[in-house]
Amino acid sequence: MKKELFEAFIHANIGVIEDIKSRAAKLHDIDCNQKYGEGKPYSFHLNMVAEYAMKWGYLICEYEHHIIPIIFGAYFHDAIEDARVTYNDMMKIAEKYMSHYQAVIAVEIVYALTDEKGRNRAERGSEKHYEDIRNTMYAPFVKFCDRYANYHYSCEVGSRMAKVYEKEMP
Repeated sequence: MKKELFEAFIHANIGVIEDIKSRAAKLHDIDCNQKYGEGKPYSFHLNMVAEYAMKWGYLICEYEHHIIPIIFGAYFHDAIEDARVTYNDMMKIAEKYMSHYQAVIAVEIVYALTDEKGRNRAERGSEKHYEDIRNTMYAPFVKFCDRYANYHYSCEVGSRMAKVYEKEMP
């Protein structure tokens, strides 16, 4: 998609995007009191992921009506895993901002990025988990934005996680 078209769509729909952003922040920051890094609200991370999705989404987005689902997926990518909401809860939230068709795309991204049950990082990030990501439209892109945000932040603050991310994805 042309970058100009992608950016114009975001500009024209900034109200919906801000509502999605606020709802995701409330879910993680207030409802769950979740933190990121050294005590930052979790929305700090969600905002980074969504900013990267809005910066580079034009490179992978096929259709204008897929833009909001990609952005929604970026803001809510950890919701099922961390905020204890279900797939159906996510559908109800997504359908407030987009059509059912778009909501399915958005929630499938969220679902694909949800770690599997596991006792440790290796079990949670199994080969099946990554296969599901690869097989879900736009999920690899949102996962990339998530990893990039985590890695970039880890490098900025000197976290040991930077080395973990480098080892997992050289």
